[in-house]
Amino acid sequence: MSDIVPFAGTAAAAELKNVTDGAAVGVDYTLNMRKSLQKKLDSTDQEDVIVYETGGGFRLVLNTGMYELFKIAAGQFFSNNTLPYKCCKVPVHDRQGNLVETQYKLSSGRQGIYTLNLYHTKSSCLINGKNSHQFTEIHLQAMLKNIEERLINDETTTTDVNSAFKKLLMSITKNESKLSEIKMNPIAMNNYVASMNQFSQYEKKSMLVELIKTQIRISMRY
Repeated sequence: MSDIVPFAGTAAAAELKNVTDGAAVGVDYTLNMRKSLQKKLDSTDQEDVIVYETGGGFRLVLNTGMYELFKIAAGQFFSNNTLPYKCCKVPVHDRQGNLVETQYKLSSGRQGIYTLNLYHTKSSCLINGKNSHQFTEIHLQAMLKNIEERLINDETTTTDVNSAFKKLLMSITKNESKLSEIKMNPIAMNNYVASMNQFSQYEKKSMLVELIKTQIRISMRY
């Protein structure tokens, strides 16, 4: 990513031995809330996953629901202490401290394996490195299996998750005045979160509700 500068902050402590937290970095811009939310809404019309080959690796384009599931699966995968590589997790923030990107850098000794960049406002990922094929051929399959098992356990589908996010984002973008109120009033925010938990038939799906709560809180910061 261009214009990356040191960010004054520290990442949370890694939970497992093979994962280390790199110094957080910052990008020299501030997210536009409306544009960011619109991008997330537009992404709900994408297919679940599309893989493009680039000059030095691969690019994944996902719909919003699938991206949020993939983000969780990637975090769990790289925290697996049976992974035969070291992994450095690097958070990237904008000027206001919003998390706009997460990087996972895999290495073996001094040799880099690949880097996975997750672009949170674009619902897309970029994988580059000399051994990026290991991601598409092995690691991506494990992450997709994790997502499948999670969906089965919660008795839902990627379509359900994506549709729920679409409905949520449409509601948020149509209520910009309410957004301003929520952003300035924590009590109003909590009330809005509570009401949005009831916006669809999926409210009893614990995984989905937690994803929605997280997405609302992130959105309020943009």
